[in-house]
Amino acid sequence: MIVIHLLDEARDEVLQAASWYEGEKSGLGLELIQELSETLRSIEQRPDRFPMLETRGSPRQRRAILSRFPYMVIYDIDGDEVFVTAFAHTARRPNYWRHRRKPQ
Repeated sequence: MIVIHLLDEARDEVLQAASWYEGEKSGLGLELIQELSETLRSIEQRPDRFPMLETRGSPRQRRAILSRFPYMVIYDIDGDEVFVTAFAHTARRPNYWRHRRKPQ
């Protein structure tokens, strides 16, 4: 069984994005959270199904792009654990999360 952990920074990014969308239209923030939950379930079922990142310095990180919202889940696999290191907008601040690592 795969266990998914969100780094505090990733959790903050989710909350900020959901709050912004909720401010744009009532219920839209919840829709973002629901799509994220579906994506996390897909990762949980088969974490290796999503592609590896093609950036230097992140040889083990993968990305799962949400279908409706311009966000991606950046994560590492370590055995039966998945560590979400970022919930990143697909068109802003590329690779800002590269310094983040799963807790030791």
